[in-house]
Amino acid sequence: MLYLEQRGTGGDFSVPPDIVERKVCTVSGQLPGRYCPGTIDEVFIAGTEPTDTCTIHRMYKIDVRTLMFANRGTPRQYVEKKVFEVLPPIFDRWAAREGIRVPPGSALLANSRVVHASYPGIMNPGFAIMSLEDGAVFKIDPVLRRMYQDVAVAVAVGEEYRFVKLYIDGRLFSNLSGRSEVKWNLHEGEHDLQLVGKCGDRLVRSGIVHVTVYR
Repeated sequence: MLYLEQRGTGGDFSVPPDIVERKVCTVSGQLPGRYCPGTIDEVFIAGTEPTDTCTIHRMYKIDVRTLMFANRGTPRQYVEKKVFEVLPPIFDRWAAREGIRVPPGSALLANSRVVHASYPGIMNPGFAIMSLEDGAVFKIDPVLRRMYQDVAVAVAVGEEYRFVKLYIDGRLFSNLSGRSEVKWNLHEGEHDLQLVGKCGDRLVRSGIVHVTVYR
């Protein structure tokens, strides 16, 4: 390189026409979202650049009394918004060593009396609400009778879980013993759905699925 430098700079470097530059999240490599703490400029071959927004950095409302997810019944003075990195459970121990803030419910809580089997974005297929995506939006049909406007709430529950119940907005909606699906009649508003059960002698909660219903 020194020899080449002695012979001259070689002129300006021309960027190939099929190279594009994008600003990406430093952690996920995806397009930065509103909660990403840092970005970096990267180059890509056209057609391979990221198109999805970062799914790792997410903001959740936390009940500061329990350090678990807040719900509609949590008094406002105890609700605090926090940004977490949502990583697959396999990275829980690494995240703990690195001091990375992960959402409530990681496998690292396994020594406590309450275990969160999953959290939004990282579904545990053995204990989860499967038919509704977190953030789903519904609109009530103005013509169809309200009594017929039901949504199927399908769940996946492993054999190790017992006394499983579905809670909606913090209130018991249905006992799911022996059932993998229940019908929920839509009504206007913001709603949180969550499974609660027992695994051995521990209370277990699934990730909260937030649903919005418009009139």
